[in-house]
Amino acid sequence: MTLLLTPMIALTFLNSLLLWGVPLASVPLIIHILNRRRFKTVHWAAMEYLLRAFKENKRKMRFEQLLLLLLRMAAVALLAFFLARPNASSDDLGGLTRRVLHHLVVLDDSASMGERFGNTSCFDQARQQVASIAKGLGERRGGDLFTLLRTSSDKPDFLCRPVAQSLATDLTDILRAARPSPDHFDLAVTVDRARTAVQKVLPPEVEETRIYLISDLRKADLIGEGKGGGLSQDAIKKLRSFNWDKTRLDVLRVGNSAHENLAITSIKRKEARSVRGQPSHFLITVQNQGARGTGEGEISFSLDGGTTIKRPLPSLGPGTQHTETFKVDMSRAGSHYVQATIAKDRLAFDDARSLAFPVAESASVLLVDGDPGENEFKAESYYMATALDADEDGRDGFLVSKIDEHQFGDRDLEGYDLVILANVATLPKEDIARLEKYVAAGGGLMLWTGDQVDATLWNQGFWKDGKGLLPAPLLEIAGDLDQPDPLVLVDADHPIFAVSKELIGQLLSFVRVGRYHSVGDKNGGLAEGQVPENSKVLIRAGRENGAPILIERSFGDGRVALFTTAADAAWSSFPGDHAYALVLRESASYLMRTEDLSPFNLAPRGNFTKEIPVADFDRDVVVGPVKGDGRDVIPERHVVATMPSAGSEFMTVSLDPEGGRPWPASGVYRVDLSRQGGDKSTDYFTVDSYPKEGLTAVVEQQDFLNGLPGEIQEKTRWHDTAQVAQAGFLSDEGEIWRYLAFVLIGFLLLETFLAWKFGHG
Repeated sequence: MTLLLTPMIALTFLNSLLLWGVPLASVPLIIHILNRRRFKTVHWAAMEYLLRAFKENKRKMRFEQLLLLLLRMAAVALLAFFLARPNASSDDLGGLTRRVLHHLVVLDDSASMGERFGNTSCFDQARQQVASIAKGLGERRGGDLFTLLRTSSDKPDFLCRPVAQSLATDLTDILRAARPSPDHFDLAVTVDRARTAVQKVLPPEVEETRIYLISDLRKADLIGEGKGGGLSQDAIKKLRSFNWDKTRLDVLRVGNSAHENLAITSIKRKEARSVRGQPSHFLITVQNQGARGTGEGEISFSLDGGTTIKRPLPSLGPGTQHTETFKVDMSRAGSHYVQATIAKDRLAFDDARSLAFPVAESASVLLVDGDPGENEFKAESYYMATALDADEDGRDGFLVSKIDEHQFGDRDLEGYDLVILANVATLPKEDIARLEKYVAAGGGLMLWTGDQVDATLWNQGFWKDGKGLLPAPLLEIAGDLDQPDPLVLVDADHPIFAVSKELIGQLLSFVRVGRYHSVGDKNGGLAEGQVPENSKVLIRAGRENGAPILIERSFGDGRVALFTTAADAAWSSFPGDHAYALVLRESASYLMRTEDLSPFNLAPRGNFTKEIPVADFDRDVVVGPVKGDGRDVIPERHVVATMPSAGSEFMTVSLDPEGGRPWPASGVYRVDLSRQGGDKSTDYFTVDSYPKEGLTAVVEQQDFLNGLPGEIQEKTRWHDTAQVAQAGFLSDEGEIWRYLAFVLIGFLLLETFLAWKFGHG
């Protein structure tokens, strides 16, 4: 209800129904009239004198009674106004309610805000609350300042904008276009951005800053995993940067604390890199991030948006996960992507995940032969080179370069994905140091022993008391060629064998090994056949606890595998068996330098960079969503490749999200490059939301408030969804009931004093 008192004053009432109590102001008048009717006129001689005196003071008494009557009627009317809670704009009542406030609205637009509830979502509710705040301020707080900052944005959408009745209308386009981003909500970062932006332009006449935090308040955002119930210390530190004598915080939680969410949390490639002509295996992990169990479902998987492969997904209990492996044959080199999806639920952003990756023409292998033999057929490396690169052209996925140990010092190891030493007697110290540096930086190393290997020299150069490359120290040559032992797969779940463990296990049982180097360290506490704790035995000779034949370990960022037997047929039947090529190729794929896929799979604010030859490509580049991804929030845009300098052979394509914000949505993005001849070349990169965004736990009111320092807790108010929907938190913006309370008390005190004075006058 609105009451126009003058052309300049407009009052609204938050409890307008209570204005019906205003007529009660007539009660004192009615009581007065009724009391007058009770008197009877009785003539009494003794009273004649007093009556004469009364008549002389009648006018004065009527004035006193009228004054008391008006005060009592005004007190009742004021009480009704007081209960109706009148509200005046900032310009009303001659500036009586005028205080210039700064209203800072922080809108959480992290990925979890996309959670849906029927026909609405957390973010829809949040947008409605921003609109409600803007409307309420426009009606009640004209002349104040307004700032809107989305948590994923570096800069506010509105910065210290003067409040007017058009504020809600001005926000319409921004709110309509806004939607949840792939980014997560970092309260410390958001508060710091807001403070930095505001302090530069906030005028000194602002008396108070009111912060409205509108969020689903996910623990993963505000607290993080494994911490207590309160806000992070970084967030509290940033909040304390405000002057809390002149700051107030309103927390507006949206959503209804859902307890169900099934999410794809990761896609990983098993192989160190993908090579044309070789299969790649992708591990898809699905986790129940909710508090309730799920039913059975289905996982869908595709390469480059093509044919979809579907697998059943078992039911999962709260917090449990399931990993499914998909195999893809890579027939073409270049840029590719895979996608995995599950049925959409209320939180759809994590029901799909993608991985972009390059496929190389071949992996580069440096094979160092310690016993080249009289001809290539008698070389130590003959079987190995044939298994990896039969035609010596890389078409089998591995391009092998064969050298002898004397040529090793001339090779730059950075150009190879894997180095293999086959029956190499030893290497100079400087070459061993280069090899250690190469493996520590992520390179792969495969070692085969043989009759040229001197255990003492290998232990000195490669073992180094456990600090070197060797997975285990060597002892003497053991075994019997006349009574060879079969091979036993003892760690079938290791990544080398995980995909084909049944087949490899069966094939190895037909292999016979007559000689091998035993391992152990008599002086270092390792009995014969034992390996250090940081090494794993994958294959043994003869039985489950037999002599180790294949041992694997990590070294820095790289990996090393040691075969304690020879690579040729001198010590075993291994090279002539089908298991040889299978184990060798799987081992090579596992050991080779792991390709860093982060340049192709970006965080929400990541940058994609690619160098392209000037002679082959035009400078115009188009960026957009892949076909069929259905993402109208990913608009196509054109960029121009940059030339580092005049005459450069390469130019750089550099792609960043625009406007100080993250990429508009998670998913697969294509980068179309134009060749000089008119053909197109397409690269892919992905943007994915943070995996923990799907965790459903929220920060409850008591935990939130208890986690705040005392000076902030006193200035913090918590609002539930119903209060927010009615903009009830704005109820004291421009209210004048406090002033009416003082006036009412003043009237009552004045009435009491006058009644006493008149009664004793």
